[in-house]
Amino acid sequence: MTNNGECKMQVKTITKRMKWGTEKIKIDMWYHDKYKAKQYRADAYFYPHGTLCGDCYAGNIYNDSGAIVGDYSATGSAIIEDCFIIHWKD
Repeated sequence: MTNNGECKMQVKTITKRMKWGTEKIKIDMWYHDKYKAKQYRADAYFYPHGTLCGDCYAGNIYNDSGAIVGDYSATGSAIIEDCFIIHWKD
């Protein structure tokens, strides 16, 4: 938190070149958590027409105790798997 009680956020954008093109993810960590690859769990929601920021996937980021510590949006699912611990459901 800042001195006036607001939460300071850490926003990170990662771009990765894949065989089929480039994928991008925007990670917004809340509180004092810092993003590290494969340290956090995430859920994923697919938006076939995109989100407000134009990405097709979005979800929450969870710590080991199950608390939500951030959120993200991504252009593809492969970069989500590179960044988070995620288990896809059929």
